[in-house]
Amino acid sequence: MVAESFGAIYERNAINAAFPILTGKLMDEEIENGDVILVDFKSGVVENVTKGKTYQIDPFSEVQLKIYKRGGLLGGGC
Repeated sequence: MVAESFGAIYERNAINAAFPILTGKLMDEEIENGDVILVDFKSGVVENVTKGKTYQIDPFSEVQLKIYKRGGLLGGGC
C-alpha cells in the first residue's frame, strides 16, 4: 500500500506484521484498476508497467526492510 502518510500507530503495527506500506506521492489519476505495478521497497521506485511510468517514493528504512524480509516482528507475520 502506498499513501502520502499513515498514522503512527497504524504504520508501526503494519510494519511489525510485515504488511508492506510505503509513503510517497503518486499520481492517483494515472494509476487505474488493472494496471500492473512493481514496487522496489529498497529503492522506493514504483513502476507502472502498464503505462510505462516510474515514480519515486520513500523507501523502507533498513529496520523496516529487515522486519519485512523476516515475515514480521515475530518472524511469522500476522
